[in-house]
Amino acid sequence: MRKGACLAVAAAMVVGLSSPALGAEILTVRFDTPTGGVTTGLYSGQVRIKTSGLGVIWPGRTSDTFYFLDSPNAAHNPYQLTFDTAPIPGLATARQAYNFIVGGQPAYSPTHTYNLVLNTGASTPTKLYFGMWDGLFDDNSGSVQLEVSALSSAVPEPAAWAMMLGGFAVVGVATRRRAQVPLVSA
Repeated sequence: MRKGACLAVAAAMVVGLSSPALGAEILTVRFDTPTGGVTTGLYSGQVRIKTSGLGVIWPGRTSDTFYFLDSPNAAHNPYQLTFDTAPIPGLATARQAYNFIVGGQPAYSPTHTYNLVLNTGASTPTKLYFGMWDGLFDDNSGSVQLEVSALSSAVPEPAAWAMMLGGFAVVGVATRRRAQVPLVSA
């Protein structure tokens, strides 16, 4: 029984190593404000983004994160997701998210869901600000959901090393105890 418990603890510690250091964070980015969502976590380098949802940018014009619905083949929707490491002013063209997407803006998706990698350009961990690009926000409505998560790091964090060493210790103790049990022959 003890052996099973020790192995379960060791397995849990090893599984913990495969979990991301920072879980996915869900943000709501509204179409009626320049800074619609701010992360609570701190990020640097590249981050994984999943976005979905629709909004109205002016009466009769529906948009998702990157495209007008009435012209989804347009190269760049002027009313789209913006990004920065500081609060975003309304007409910050240089802050449009497609400028920071690794591999370029994703192709139009009829499900209005996009998975992408965004290069924050930040070398030290910082909050990330997301919004919608527009000059007049009082005629907008709706929102998109963003799921933000850090990309996996090739080098484990100190907590991961400690968890791994603890797992090895538990496995070692279980193995040693098993070796000390005398065999009984009939």
